[in-house]
Amino acid sequence: YLMGYKANSEIRTSIGSIDMIIELKERVFVIEIKFRKTAQEAMDQILDRRYYEKYLGQGIPITLLGLSFMYDDKRLVINSVEQAM
Repeated sequence: YLMGYKANSEIRTSIGSIDMIIELKERVFVIEIKFRKTAQEAMDQILDRRYYEKYLGQGIPITLLGLSFMYDDKRLVINSVEQAM
């Protein structure tokens, strides 16, 4: 909060929980994190469950981030989509 942004985790919706939301004055990040699953699966969950919907109409871009931590080979995979809303 001191840096000018608001971060929340495990935000409940009627069809699931959003892993993380980071709200800046000029952008909103909707983040889903998966372990040992693909970043595309994380992105698909954001899109299928429309986690971004609450932030539509604020007049700022929304960036969707699907993150995948692959423990066995110690990789972080990122799938992102920017939506100008």
